[in-house]
Amino acid sequence: MMTWQTWLRGLVAAVITGVANAFLASVVSPETFNTSPEGLKKLGIMLALSGALGMATYLKQSPIPPIEETKTVETTKTVTTTVPPKPPDAAPPAGG
Repeated sequence: MMTWQTWLRGLVAAVITGVANAFLASVVSPETFNTSPEGLKKLGIMLALSGALGMATYLKQSPIPPIEETKTVETTKTVTTTVPPKPPDAAPPAGG
């Protein structure tokens, strides 16, 4: 079963992959995705959409894991021991 930590790592990795793909757009088309105000705006939109697409794809593949409920049960153990009674002290001899 997938834990929350494993699921969250996968989600972050999917978003990072999407963002990395958007950065590649600036390599492929530097005249469109550049450091000018208009180019940065387009790059930001590309980053957001690529990250969202990576996240949506990951969520389709690995839905949010269920919350596990933990129940604590306390048990007690009672030990009963029987101690045999002590024999009565010997009575003094009669007539003596």
